Amino acid sequence: MPVSSCSDAPMTAAPRAGAPIAETPKARDPLNNWRGQSGAVGRRWPSEAALRAISALIPPAARGGAAALDAGCGSGRHALALAELGFGRVIATDADPQMTELARAAALGSGATLETHVAPLDQQPLPDGTIDLALSWGTLFQLGGRAAAVAALRELRRIIRPGGVVIADWRTDDDSLRTFASDVVEPGTIRLGPGAPAGLAGMVYSFWSADEVSALCAASGLTVVWLERCEIRDVRKDRRFAWWVTGARPSTS
Repeated sequence: MPVSSCSDAPMTAAPRAGAPIAETPKARDPLNNWRGQSGAVGRRWPSEAALRAISALIPPAARGGAAALDAGCGSGRHALALAELGFGRVIATDADPQMTELARAAALGSGATLETHVAPLDQQPLPDGTIDLALSWGTLFQLGGRAAAVAALRELRRIIRPGGVVIADWRTDDDSLRTFASDVVEPGTIRLGPGAPAGLAGMVYSFWSADEVSALCAASGLTVVWLERCEIRDVRKDRRFAWWVTGARPSTS
């Protein structure tokens, strides 16, 4: 299983040893400015760590006839990237209808073909075994704990074809966000209190070790085949904000 580390800061960061270079989506609105933006909230560009995992696990030649899902699509930044990376069919789902409307509008503005559906992570409107790539970015660690994360992963496992891949991100157990806990929901899951950066106060976040992430995937019928650690450091306040990136395939046993 490849393991590497990265800095997913807004400007382009060189991959560390062992990490494949991510492809860059073609320059076209609304992604043409994604490398030059700053700030962690309201990002309009796809995560370079997500692009690295896609590049490593699904070669370009295999994408034309492949179906890709952005589950929990938000404004559609990753769904549009999937379209630009050459996937033949791209679906975007989100539990919030306002988000799917934003994704639909972004697709119209860029000329991308995108299917959108309003659906929570654990109730995807897709038949069994019909998706080659399921991407769930910025979602699993906001569901409220282990049981909800496993339910979402099991649903993604249901719709993945044999040999397909689920790519997701998870907050690490040494993430400095944990220091802003106002109360504990369950072990590893907290409510962020006053002082949490980027307007996150009041949100519920979960934090996991690499072994715990692998166990959550295994409990969902998935085997981790790609693991990357990413972090942003705030040296002025001695903080690190870190997350795992995983690629997991359906388990064979």
